[in-house]
Parts: sequence; structure tokens; C-alpha cells
Amino acid sequence: METTLLMLAAIVGGLLYQAFTKHVRELSQRLQKREDEHLALSLTVERLRQELHQLKATTHPEPLQPAEAPAPVAPPPPVVAAPPPALEWYRSEVPASSQPVAPPAPAPPVLETPTIAPTAPVAPAPTPEPAPVPAPPIAPLTTEAPTPPSSPAPAEAPTPAAPKAAPAPAPRPLPAPAIAQRQAPRHIPAPVPAAPAGPTWWDRVEQLFLDNWTGILGAVVLVTGIGFLGVYTALRVSAPVRFGMITAFAAALLGLHYYLKPKPFAAQLHVWLQSSAAAVFLFACVGAVRVPGLQWVEAPFSYLLLLAGVAANLWLAWDASREAVATLHGVLSLVALAVLPHDLLTLAAAAGVTAFSIAITYRQRWKYQLLLSIVSFFVFHQYWHYSLVALAPPANFVRLGAMALVLLVGVAAAVVQYRKVYASVRFDALLFAAHLLNWTCLGINLYQYSTGSPWKTIPLGLGALLTFWVARQARQLGIRWLFRTDSIISLMLGLFTAFSLQGWHATGTLVLLFMLLETLLVAFIMARERETVVFQVASAGALLAGVGLLVLNISQITNYTPTELHRNAFLLLLAGWLGAGYYRLVERQGLLGHPDDTSGQELYRGFGGLVGALYLGGAALLMQALFGVSRPPVAGLLGGTVAAAGAVFGVAWWLRSAKGWFRTMHLLCGQALLLVAILGLHKLGLVWPAVAMVLYLESLLLAGVLGCSNELPTYRTLLVTAVLSGGWLLLATTTLALRLTGPELHRNILLLLLPAFGSSVALHLVSRLPQLASLLFEPNDRSLLTGLRVITGVFYLGAALLFTQALFDIDMPPVMALVGGAAATAGGLFGLAWWMRGSPGWFRPLHLLLGQVLLAIALLGLHEAGLSWPATLTLLYLETLALTLLLARCQEWLVYRVLFYSAVVLAAGLMPLVYRTSSGLLPDALRALLLTGAALATVGAQGLLHRWQAPVLDAVPLSYNPLYRLRVLGTVAGLLLLAAGGLVYEHTWAGWALAGLGATLLLLRKHVTVPGLWLGILLLSIGYHGLQWSHVLPIGTSFRPVAMLVYLLPLLLLSGAGLFCSWWEGQQQHVRWPWLYLLGLHAILAVWVAFAPRLEAIPVLLWILLAVVAATTARTVRQRLTTAEALARHGHPDRFLLHITYALLALALFGHLDLLAAHPTELLLGLPARRFTAAALVLALAGFAGQRRPTTEPLYRSTQYLQPILPELTLLFSAFTLWWEVATDWQSVLWIATALVLTVGGQYLPYRLRRLQVYGVFFFGAAVVWSSYVALVYIEPGQLLTARWLATAATVGLLFVYAAVAFNKPPLAPAEAYWPAWLAPLAGLGQLSLPVLVPTLLYPSFVALMVLLVQSFDHSVLTVLLMLEVMAAFISSLMLRRQDLRYASLVGLVACLARLGLYDLKQSGTITRAIVFILMGLLLLAVNALYARFKGRFATATTANESEEHLE
Repeated sequence: METTLLMLAAIVGGLLYQAFTKHVRELSQRLQKREDEHLALSLTVERLRQELHQLKATTHPEPLQPAEAPAPVAPPPPVVAAPPPALEWYRSEVPASSQPVAPPAPAPPVLETPTIAPTAPVAPAPTPEPAPVPAPPIAPLTTEAPTPPSSPAPAEAPTPAAPKAAPAPAPRPLPAPAIAQRQAPRHIPAPVPAAPAGPTWWDRVEQLFLDNWTGILGAVVLVTGIGFLGVYTALRVSAPVRFGMITAFAAALLGLHYYLKPKPFAAQLHVWLQSSAAAVFLFACVGAVRVPGLQWVEAPFSYLLLLAGVAANLWLAWDASREAVATLHGVLSLVALAVLPHDLLTLAAAAGVTAFSIAITYRQRWKYQLLLSIVSFFVFHQYWHYSLVALAPPANFVRLGAMALVLLVGVAAAVVQYRKVYASVRFDALLFAAHLLNWTCLGINLYQYSTGSPWKTIPLGLGALLTFWVARQARQLGIRWLFRTDSIISLMLGLFTAFSLQGWHATGTLVLLFMLLETLLVAFIMARERETVVFQVASAGALLAGVGLLVLNISQITNYTPTELHRNAFLLLLAGWLGAGYYRLVERQGLLGHPDDTSGQELYRGFGGLVGALYLGGAALLMQALFGVSRPPVAGLLGGTVAAAGAVFGVAWWLRSAKGWFRTMHLLCGQALLLVAILGLHKLGLVWPAVAMVLYLESLLLAGVLGCSNELPTYRTLLVTAVLSGGWLLLATTTLALRLTGPELHRNILLLLLPAFGSSVALHLVSRLPQLASLLFEPNDRSLLTGLRVITGVFYLGAALLFTQALFDIDMPPVMALVGGAAATAGGLFGLAWWMRGSPGWFRPLHLLLGQVLLAIALLGLHEAGLSWPATLTLLYLETLALTLLLARCQEWLVYRVLFYSAVVLAAGLMPLVYRTSSGLLPDALRALLLTGAALATVGAQGLLHRWQAPVLDAVPLSYNPLYRLRVLGTVAGLLLLAAGGLVYEHTWAGWALAGLGATLLLLRKHVTVPGLWLGILLLSIGYHGLQWSHVLPIGTSFRPVAMLVYLLPLLLLSGAGLFCSWWEGQQQHVRWPWLYLLGLHAILAVWVAFAPRLEAIPVLLWILLAVVAATTARTVRQRLTTAEALARHGHPDRFLLHITYALLALALFGHLDLLAAHPTELLLGLPARRFTAAALVLALAGFAGQRRPTTEPLYRSTQYLQPILPELTLLFSAFTLWWEVATDWQSVLWIATALVLTVGGQYLPYRLRRLQVYGVFFFGAAVVWSSYVALVYIEPGQLLTARWLATAATVGLLFVYAAVAFNKPPLAPAEAYWPAWLAPLAGLGQLSLPVLVPTLLYPSFVALMVLLVQSFDHSVLTVLLMLEVMAAFISSLMLRRQDLRYASLVGLVACLARLGLYDLKQSGTITRAIVFILMGLLLLAVNALYARFKGRFATATTANESEEHLE
């Protein structure tokens, strides 16, 4: 059998291979044909492009002069020739054509396509571009062109005759150009070309393979073969022969170069062949000298051979006319020399090669050649030097010789650009880089031979001077960019010279100072010579040097000795003074007057800022010398600092003629030095607050002097300094308050209050004196005045802080004296405010506020006298409310605003502060009484403010509508009552008391307007609900329904009162929804707390009952209030009752689920309690689902979205209940029965419920899944005719019954049933067509049947049974004309045959095997017969499907 299978496989494989090769051959022929057509098309397009360019060149002819002539005669219509195929076009271009092309009839030139002259000038209208059609042959182009048709000509103007063209071979017919078609559109019917068939996937794969992979694979194979040949040859010949072979190969490449050099197509190829030949020969020489396997030459002949290769490369570099080739050969020569021993001769050869490469650039300005030559020699020298040093230190003659060679290369590279050819060249970044790189490489190379001697400063300085002189020579030659470059290099060498002073033990500060002076000197010289670029570079260098000098001293400021601090401070100040002189001298040169020189101006201004930074750096060093050193010479330092400040002020006086920021900076820097001197007074024994006071006075004095001198920027800055010094005074007196003793605190209080009162009096008096106001209170300086006023107020606040510290943080303070002092200070502030009455601005109200702050501190100090905190805070709150009412009465609105907000904040903070008091110090009832009193006072204050029409300050905008404003103060009253209730909520009487007080306030609101009170009572009710719930939850085991209901009942009454006292005057309606929600939630919780300890099913049933009551009430309200206006006036109570209804139903549903999960065995009246709750839920849901929706406005969202899906919820919950209660064996029967009932009986339901019939499909799927699950898990072979098997078999049978019913039922149109918006996508299930229903229903049914058969019967007869199912599927395909069913049955047939051969043939007994095979044979014959008899059905179905697709 295996042999037969192998023979069969071989035959099939041979046939497949033959078919494959035939197909490949056909595809190759097709590809060749397409390549010919593509080549022909490419040639045609190229020729058309050339002709189009010629047409564009003649599109603007000279206008013709109109002349009298007879009317033009229309030429004969052109002959339209059919276009030849692509292959003919291509062959017509071949010069040696075997068949000559017949010349076509003569035709006019393209540009002279005649048109019928119009009788009147008509503007040409744009016409759509016609489809490409064949046109007459194009005649040779002429030099003249007719007048374009867009410019109309006279009617009598003759058509100019076209000049005769020279005879030429007639070209083949081509499509007319777009220009000609636009000039003379012709209505010629275009032939409809046959649409070519698109390429198949095989064509694309074939093209990809032929276009790409053949070339790639050929290349890989060729390279591999050559590699093998090379390896083979290398293993069998000697090294000289290998050298000869490589040299011969290089000679062959060189010969090929000379052969291809005159060929036009090889203009680039022959150059690279020449380079390749030289590179291969050089490789051969290198290999012969150093590479193992190729080495065969020893010294000294190795030098000669390698130099010969290098010489050949250099000769080719000289002979080449391309920069890239010459550069390549020069680099390769250096690479080749790197393999020689590292001695002076090798470096000399490399230097000679580099010099030769540089000499090549003399012929032309090859920038890249020069740059790469410098870089390559630098790299070679680094490699040579490190290799030489690694062996042994070089001798003196080697070091000197290497320096000479390096100098030779550097000079050769530098001299290149000192020629007249570069005189007219602008600044080139690449040339600059080459020149700079040359000097850099030269410097690095020479530095490597340095021995560390300090005498290197002299050659560096001489080199800088020499370079500067050379730069002057470049300027005389007219090579401006080179002059700039060498000037910059000279500057760099000078910087290196200054840097080398470290060898003479110069400090970093001194070195940087020399660098700064050098760059300033160069910059000044360039400014005199009007050399902008070098001036900018030098300026940048000076800026960097100055920054480095500053950074160095600042970073090392803590490491300097006292002497170094004094010296470096002097050097920094000296650098600043010299920089100021440079700044002034450069300004006089006028170099920076050009507006386009923004970079130079920025650098100049930046250096001016650096001068100030240097001054500040010197001040920082002096500060360190004063405070960072033990036992400094204070007097000397203070004198020197004052002298330095005087010098800076002297420089500012020298700059008096130059008004601007630079002089202002000197004044400020002088003030900074004076600041250091004043701070140094602390070292003489003066305390810090006194020092701050001195600084404050000095700043004010100097500000006045500068203000008189009209130095406004400095004057303002010093005023700011005065404000800051005042802030420092404040910090000096208050920062360490926690560590001060009592007398020190009292002293600091006086130090703050005395200048504060003095400032208040002075500022008020100054505002009344015009001669001082003109100086201090300019319009532009009002912010400084504000700052002085602010610092005065902060002095008072600091004193208040110190009062607080002295009262509460000091042991055994003089309480009454401090309280009296605070009260007296508050009285003084109130007196000042009375004295300042009539003064505009905020300074007077500030005194009122500060007086209130000090008075509050005095009241809080009463706690230290023995008053409890709750009483103290309540007293403070009442005082604040009283002062707020007084201010409102006196119309002090600014301070009233602050006091009002303070009262609100105190009311909000009173609750947590009272709560923090221990109940042992003050009973809960007394604290609750205090809070209640504060709440009632708040209600009274809010009522009085509303009555006096005070400004509304507590309105929080919740919307753009002004009616939606939250009045905070009235709301706080409710929160205070809530806080009071939170202290006693555990008592039953507290709930009744709170409910009575809340109801009283609600009734008061109906007669007296108290803004915010209703919301406060609502928040009180919500919060107290939460308190009671937290008290009763979680429920215990004791069953006390009466006590619980008595405890919770008051809030139900309060909610009821809120329902009847909820009128909103602004909207003219009741606001009842919060109270309804609270009533519902409290009722839910009351039922749960009262009855859940006995049985959890009882609250669920009561919730369902409450839901029914709420729904009934909502329906009654809707029936009584028939209009939308009436419902809106009463606050839409039906809407919120429906919300409560749905919430109760959801809660009952969750309670039922909890009952199923936690208490499934709980009994009620002897039956499982879950069944009572499930039945009640089903009845309630069904009753609500059966209700009709209101037909009049308003329609609520709950009515639009929730009520319509109640039927689905009822169906889902019913199915869940049945799934829970019914045994697993019978659930599949239940699901399919439900599916049949819904599908058949659903069409008789009302319109709003008729959609339920669609859901039979889901129950059908559940039946399939459940029956398959039962068959797989519970049924085994041999369990036939058991109840479980019968139920499953009945389900499978009913599956096919349901499919038959669904096939014969008409679709459910969308208009025949109501679909809510949420369920609208499911409407498509009722419109499924038969082609969709058949696989949806039959395939799962057959799968369920297969699972049942596999699990129920013995495996010996399973094949026959499965074949019967396959046959049933096949018959179904015949009946329904379904191709997919036929394919599925064929797959099943193959599977059955496979099982027959692989299983039944081995496992079955003799008789069983015979029967199985006989039956299988009969079934197969039957299938064959059926197919033969009814195969026309499939053909008809296929034709119909194709027709439908074609129509679509």
C-alpha cells in the first residue's frame, strides 16, 4: 500500500511539475512582450518630450500685420489613422526596418492647425480636455507661428501661408499635442479601447522575481565563484606569483581605463577604473611588504617597492582632473606608508606625500583636497608619534627633525592661500576651517614635542606677533578673509601665551586678567581699523575671559586665604575699571553705529554688563573677606570698600556725559559696595535689626539725592532697596521669634510699631505737602509708593505676630498687659483711620483691617486668662459679625468686604475648632448650644444685611443665570446646626429637636427673606441623615423595629416639611426633588434597619411595595396635573417619584441577588424566600413594562430610555430566575421552548412589545450551548432513553423545528414594532434574510446533533451515524440550494472517509466492519445519486448569484 501511495505521489508530482514549467514558460513569454512594449513606449515618450520642448520654444511668435485679403478657405479635414499597436510603434523607430513606411498624405504643420474664422470676435471658452485620439502626422516645425486664436483677427485678414519645409522622412502617426487640440478641438469619436486584464498575483510574483532576485542571485553566485577561484589559486602558488597576479589585474584595469577613456558613455567609469588600478597596485605593494601570505620583499627593497606604489598613486593623483580622485590617491598613499617602520624616514616620506598633495591644489582652488590633506597628515602623524613613543622616548635629532617636517607641512598648507587668486574670494567657511585646522594641527603636533619648559612663552608670544604681522600682509594683498583668519589665529596664540604664564607660577586670576587685557587691546585696535568680524571675535574672547575670571574667583571664593581675597578683589575691581575705560573708548570710535551690526552691538553691551558683574564679584570677595575669615581687619576693609564705592561713583561721574544704562549700572554697583560696607558694621558690634535700619535710611537718603539729580532709574531702584531693607528689618525682628525671650519680644514689638506708626504719619503728611509729593509721588512711581505702604502694613502685621508669640508661647506672660497693649494698638490704628478719613485709596482701610487683626489677637488672648476655646472662638465670631454689621451700616464697603469674608471663614473654622475641644473640658450639649447660638446669630446677621441692602459678597455663581447663586453665609447657618447635631446625634431627642428647629426655620423663611437659609437647612438635613445612618449601620442581630423607627422618623417629617416649604420665588416654582430623594433614601434605610435583622427577604419585598406605591403616586400626580406648566410649578414630582421607583427596583434586584448568594436557604412561610422575592420582582417588572407611556409633554428621560427597556429586563430576569431554579438537564428544553414561544407568540403582542419575538434567536443560541454542554459533560455511551438523554435529544430536534419556523416566518419590518433608541441596533435581527438565517441556525443545530451522536453512541457505529448527518446536511443543501452547505457536507464526507480508513478499519470487528462499510457505501452511492439528480440546482443558484452580483 505504501508503494502504491508513493507511485501515486510521484505521478501527481510529475504532472504538477510539467504544468508548472509550462506556466512559467508562458509567463516568461508574456513578460518579454511587455518589456518590448515598455521600451517602445519609453522611446515614444522621450521623442514627444523633445517635440514638446520645441513647441514651447516657439509659443511666442511675432504678431502678424493684418492685410486685406480674400476670406480664408477651410483646409481639407485631416485624415485620421488608426493607431498601430505598441509593438509597431517600437519597430517603426528602428533605423534598419525591413518594411518601409509609406508616407502619409501631406498635412499642415501642427502649430498652424487652421480654424474656421468666426463672424464676430468671441472670447475663447475653456473646453474639457478630449480623450487622446489619433491625429494627422506632425510636419516639421516652422520658425513663424500664426496669431493665437485667443486674439481675434479681422474678418478679411487672410490666413498666412506656411513656409515650405525641407523634405524629411514622414514620421509615424502620433497623437496630437495638447496645444494643438486646445487650439482646434475636433469632435472625432474616440475608439473604445479594450480594457486589459489586470495582472494576477502570480504575474506580480513572477515580475518581482525576474526584476529583482535574478540579478541579486546572479551577483551572489558570480562573487562566490570568483572567491572560490581566488582561494583555490592562493593555496597553490607562491607569494611573488600572487603579487604578479594582483599587479596584472591592476594593469588590466588600467588598460581598460585607457580603452574606455575616449568613449562618451564611460566618462565616469574610466576615472574610477584608473583609481581602482592604482588602489589594487598599492594593495599589492603593501601586501608584498607587510601582509602575511603576500609578503615576499624585505628591507631595503620593501621601501623602494612601497614608494613605487605610492609614487604611482601620486602620479595618478597629479594626472587626474577631479578633486575626489586626487584626494583619494593622496590618502591611500599615507595609509600605505603607515605599514613601514616608524622612523624619521617614514615621516619624511609622509610629509613629502602631503606636501605634494597640497601642491596639487595650486592648480585649482580645491578646498576639500586641502582640508583632507591636512587632516590625513595629522592622523598619520598622531599614529606615527604614538607608535614611536610607545617603543622609546625619541632622541633630540628625531624630535627636531619631526618638528621641522611638521613645520614644512604646516607652512606649505598656510602659504597656499597667500596668493592673489584668493584676493576676491569672500569669507568661506570651508577655507576658514582648513586654515584654522592647519594651524590647530600644527600647534598640536608641535606641542607633542614640548618638554614642559616655561620658556615656551617666548616662542608663543613671538608666534602671535609674527602671525599678526602676516595677517597685516594679507590685508595689504587684499585677501580680506585671510587677514581676518590670521588675526583671529594671532589672538588665539596670544591667549595661549597668556595661558603659558602658569609655568612662571602665575595665578589663574592673573592669567585670565592678561587674557582679558589682550583681547581688549585687539578689540580696540580692530575697532579703530573698522574691522567688524575680528572685533566681534575679540569682543567674544574678552567676554569669555571676563566670565572666566569672574567664575574662577566666585567658585574658589571659599578656598582663598585673606591675602588672596584682598588681592583678587582688587584685581576684579581693576578689571572692571579698565573694562569701563575700554567701553567708553570704543563708544567714541563709532564702529557700532551701523544698525545692521547687531552681533557686535550685542557683544559690546554684553561686555558692559560684564563690567558690572566684575564689580559685583569684587564686592562678593570683600564680603567673604569680612564674614568668611576669622578676625578680619574690619576697619581697613570697611575703608577700602567705601573707597572702592567712591571710585565707582567717580567713574559714574566721568561717564556723566553718556546718559544710559552703563552709568546707571555704575551707580548701582557703587550702592552694592556701600551695602557691603553697611553690612560690615555688624562686625563692629551692631545688631542685625539696627543694621537693617541703617541700610533702610541710607537707601532712602541716596534715593532722594538721585531723585533730585533726575537719575530716575537709580532712584527707583534705591526705593526698591528701601522696601527690601524694610522687609529685612521685618525678618530680622520676627524670624527668630520662637527663640526670643519675653523682653526681646517686647523690644522687637516696639522696634516694629514705632517705625510703622511713624511711616503711617509720614506717608499721610507727605501726601499733603506738594513739594515732597512732586519728588516722591510721580505718576510713574506709584508702585513704589504702594510698596512703602505695604511694608508699613507688614510692620503692623509683624508686631501682631510678635504679640501672638508673646501671649501664647512664653511661660507666664503678662497676659493683661499684652491684651491691653494689643487692644491699645488696635485703638491707635482705628484712631489713625479716623484721622485719615477722606483720604482716597486703600491705605486708610488697611489701618481698619490691621486694627481688627490686633483686636482679634486681644480676644484670643482671653483664653490665656481662663476662657475656654469654644467660648473664645464663639466670642470672636460674634465680634466679627458685629463689626461687619457696623461697617455695613457706615458703608465702609472695602473693609466690610474683608470682614464679611473673615466672618465666613470663622464660621467655617468654628465647627472643627469646637469639635477639637475635649468633652471633659466642656460638655457636648454646651458645645452644641454654642454652635446653635452662632447659627442663629448668623441667620439674624444675614437677614439684617439683606434688609439694609448691603453688597452681596457671598454669592457663589453656579451658572451664568443670576438666579443660581449660592449664598454662603445663610448656608453656613445650616452647617453650624449640623455641627451642633453632630455632637448629640446619638440621642433620640436630638433628632426631634433638630427636626423641629429645621422646620421652624423653614416656616420662618416663608415670611422673612434670609438668603441661603433653604440650602443650609437642606445641607443640615442631608448631613444629619448621614449621621443617623452611620449610627444605625451596620445592623446588628437584635430585632427592634419600633425603637429604630422612632429614632429615624423625625427626619421623615423634616423631609415632608421641606416638600411643602420649598417655594423658589425667582423661578416661581417648588424645588421638591432633594426632599423627595431624601425621603426615599431614608425610607429605604428605615425598612432595612428595622426588618433586616429578622429576615432579609422582608426589606426586599417592602422595597418592591414602596416602588409600587411611588409609581402609583407618580401616575396619580401626572393624572391630576395635566399641563406642563402645572407640573413645572409643582417641581415635577412625578419625575422624581419615577426615579425613586427605579432606584427601589434596582435595590430590590440587588437584594434578591444578595439573597441568592448569601442566604439561598432562607425560608418564608415554609418556602424558599428567594422565590417570593423573584416572583414579586417579575410581577412588578411586568406590570411596569405593560404600562403605556405618557403621550403628552413633558416626556422625561426615564420615560424615554428606562421604561421602554423594561420588557427586556423582565425577560432577562425571568430567564435568570429559571436558570437558577431549574435543573441543568432541563434548561436546554426550557430555552428552546422559550425561543419557540417568543418567535411564534411574539407576533400577537401589542405594538410596543412585539419586538420580543426577535429575542428567540438568543434563546436558540442558549439552547445550542446548553444542549452541547449537557451532552459533553453528563451523557456517555449507553445512556440512551434516559431522562437526561431524552431532554437533550428533544432540544436538538426542536432546534431544527425552530429553524424551520424561522425560515417560514416573514421578516419583522421596523414599522411593525417599537424599538427604543438603545435597542435600535437589534432591529436588524428581525430582518435577517434567508441566506443569513440558514448558516446562523442550521450550522449550530448540526453541531449540537454531532455532539449528541458522538457522546451517545458507541464508536463502532459512529461513522454511519455521522454519515447520516452528513447526508442530511447534503439534502438540506439541495432543498435550500446552498453552496456552503454542500461544501460543509463534502468536508464531513471526507472526514467520515478518513475515520473509516484510519479507525474503523483497525478497531471494528468483522461483522461490524462489514456493516459499517456496506452502509457507508450505500450512503455514498445515495449521495452520488442525489448529486447527479439535483446538481442543476447548484448551477441555477450559481447563475442567480452571479446575476445579482452583476446587478449590484
